[in-house]
Amino acid sequence: MYNCIKIEHPLVKHYLSELRDKNVKVDQFRESFRKITPLILYKATEDLLTQTKNIETPLGNTDTQVLLNRHTVIPILRAGLSMLPCFLESLPNCRIGFIGICRNDDTYLPELYYKNLPKDVENDNVIILEPMIATSGSICLALDILRNHGVKNIRVVSLLMFHGAIEKICEKFPDVKIYCCDIDLELDINNYIVPGIGDAGDRFFGNI
Repeated sequence: MYNCIKIEHPLVKHYLSELRDKNVKVDQFRESFRKITPLILYKATEDLLTQTKNIETPLGNTDTQVLLNRHTVIPILRAGLSMLPCFLESLPNCRIGFIGICRNDDTYLPELYYKNLPKDVENDNVIILEPMIATSGSICLALDILRNHGVKNIRVVSLLMFHGAIEKICEKFPDVKIYCCDIDLELDINNYIVPGIGDAGDRFFGNI
């Protein structure tokens, strides 16, 4: 489907099942989030470019492969923060930016309330973290912001998406790569994904 990769892995399916379960308590929800995120990261970074570097081992010299480009990870506040620690631990020397977007409860439209991007971010490979993508309004606003800053190489990492959102993103930003664990087919009257997992941010941060 367009430029979207659905991660088909038994462990991803298992932990996503735990995240969907409304009876899972906060600690277990966070633990499942912690376990599923590295699996997403692995898939979302498997095509990053590398370059050859000669190093000296304890027993001799050898050519190795290291990441070629600089990377910036941008969580969409606040739910994106749930995925950030894994990327900081695993992606070497990555930089961090933040984009804060909230939904107007009356219009359901996204509103930017915070932006803090690294210097010269246009030269980086940028990875956006947004666990739930329903209407695509917030992620498209974030992508517009990055495009206006001159960023060319962008990938979106998500947990769960509404299929209609994928279509909108790929039609407007056909060169953006999307990685997600599952795709749901409905939105309710409040534009929440059905069956979904509920509000990922509220459940992760215990605000329910």
